[in-house]
Amino acid sequence: MNQDVKTPFPPIPAFIINLKKRDDRRQHALAQFAGKPEFTPVIVEAREHASGAVGLWDTILEILSSRAEQASEYVLICEDDHLFTENYSPELLHTCIIEARERQADILVGGPSWFENAFHASDNLFWVEKFTGFQFVVVFRKFIPQILEADFGTGNVADLFISRLTDAKFFIAPFVSVQQSFGYSDVTSRNDTPGRVDELYVNAIAKVNILDTVAGFFRNAAVQPEVAGTIDLATVVLPVYILSTPGAADKEGQILKEFEGRREFTIATHEWSACDNTADWGRLCSIVRMAVEKEEDVIVVCYDDHRFTPAYSAHTFVRQVIRAYQYGGGLLCGSINGFSQVLPLADDGFWTDQVTGSRFIVIYHSAFQAILDEAFNPELTLEAMLSEMISNKMVVYPFISLQENSPEEKPEAKGGSPAGRDKYETCRQRLEKANKASQVYGSPVRRAV
Repeated sequence: MNQDVKTPFPPIPAFIINLKKRDDRRQHALAQFAGKPEFTPVIVEAREHASGAVGLWDTILEILSSRAEQASEYVLICEDDHLFTENYSPELLHTCIIEARERQADILVGGPSWFENAFHASDNLFWVEKFTGFQFVVVFRKFIPQILEADFGTGNVADLFISRLTDAKFFIAPFVSVQQSFGYSDVTSRNDTPGRVDELYVNAIAKVNILDTVAGFFRNAAVQPEVAGTIDLATVVLPVYILSTPGAADKEGQILKEFEGRREFTIATHEWSACDNTADWGRLCSIVRMAVEKEEDVIVVCYDDHRFTPAYSAHTFVRQVIRAYQYGGGLLCGSINGFSQVLPLADDGFWTDQVTGSRFIVIYHSAFQAILDEAFNPELTLEAMLSEMISNKMVVYPFISLQENSPEEKPEAKGGSPAGRDKYETCRQRLEKANKASQVYGSPVRRAV
């Protein structure tokens, strides 16, 4: 624990937002801080507005602009449904505030009701890309001017809006705060549904537990970076199985050109896809059975609209394939166009919870039997099924594969579905953000291999 915690903190002003008419919530909030001398609770009468979200935002601005002078380095803003968890202690809170401050944090959340893409920055501190849950939030002083100058506009909610204003945001885990359900919400109408708030926190806590498990696995994995450096590329030949579109001779010719002159690949066979989920899964199973018969350790499966990007390097790719194998990987993707959670493993690779949109997938022997045993689900695409059934999935970074005619390959292209193709660029930007965050804020898993 950080030695600074031994020095008692002065009492933290806790600005509690409460509508005057909500006496039940006010009494609940004050009871939460009773007997906790580390806080000085201050009830702030919430601004009333036809939109509860706007009223909350206006009240936050009032606190930050006129009442924050009581705080030197940070401001604690609470909503009246805040509930301390059994994990709360003054020492844990103060340690996390210190660690967040050391990382130049703008926001520290006591317990998000939902979040997307987070990873350990320290034992009890998670960097997070996006979150909801503003019931217990530390706002650091340096971030206050940016909030005050932001245009909240219409259709926004405070937590998601603030998520977009900064990348320097963290939450405490295990959570020290959750939301008490009162059976209604003055801000979020969806939270009027009985049990919804409790369910959100059950899911968020379960997600943190999964991330703990994933991080623990990779932290303890035995990766030997020197192995890849000694590999003779001339000895590496990966069998490639292509899922092609029937009757599309132009696509067949183009995909074969993608592999011309690349000695690290050999075209094993063509498997014609009928462009539906049933056919794709059946042909994947056929490919895997062939790989088992040939006693392959690793294969590459790609669609005929796969195109290598300028980022592709044979030497780097081989190193990534070997590293994923050392990690016990089941899949390694050349790109993805969506995810909920990734974990930076190195400068050029992530663990990912989804392989959506991947057109170039390395499949390892460890996943073969699982694929053959899996019952086909007609509701899911091939990538969605692989995402659900195989836990150890990775993606290279930068992307080495893209779908033909995506804007990254042909910016001038006007056909097809721009919205669908933009997903790759959005995903790339999110991976870049997570990669930078792991470099700046730290990650116990990240390795320079």
